[in-house]
Amino acid sequence: TLSDDKINVGNHTCVATITNGNYNVTNATKNFSIVKRDVTLVWGSNEFIYDGATHNPEVVNAEGLVAGHYLTDLGLTLSAPKTIVGNYTCTATITNGNYNVTNATKPFSIIKRDVTLVWSGDEFVYDGTSHNPQVVSAEGLISGHSLSNLGLTYSAGKVNVGDYTCTATITNSNYNVTNSTKQFSIVKRNVTLVWSGDEFTYDGASHNPQVV
Repeated sequence: TLSDDKINVGNHTCVATITNGNYNVTNATKNFSIVKRDVTLVWGSNEFIYDGATHNPEVVNAEGLVAGHYLTDLGLTLSAPKTIVGNYTCTATITNGNYNVTNATKPFSIIKRDVTLVWSGDEFVYDGTSHNPQVVSAEGLISGHSLSNLGLTYSAGKVNVGDYTCTATITNSNYNVTNSTKQFSIVKRNVTLVWSGDEFTYDGASHNPQVV
């Protein structure tokens, strides 16, 4: 007869015993091993749009499990999720010592969230001061964020008459501005001349009305 069968991964010894007292077994033990079973994780999405929440790829299944075992039998945990834009690696670990995960890491990305600026003012009358269009709001911000969260700055304002482009830049790297430029114009300022003298008596000299 043989000692009890083993189930779990490890190094074991099988012991053979005999009932026939006429014989002596010279090699009654046999060392043997049960090695880990490879499983392959089936990972879900690896790209997320920044939304202020934490993200990790999800393990949706595992291939190679023994009959009657499910994903929950692995004792699966994932490394800490991420929130801000960047490229990351998620690492899966298991507590079930009978399995070996062949693809325990999954690269993933959190990508920038698109926002659309709402611009105000694209035409100014020359007044000797500098002008730029202004951004009054932004569409697409996550809940709890306002325009101030973008870290918005503008290109240098303009003073003289002409057609120009204002460029908005942001310091918040979690957002991508879809309309960062705005065309605008500074137009000529109307002036009205005040004239004096519209009738002259001939005196042999030249005459013209004057602007006073």
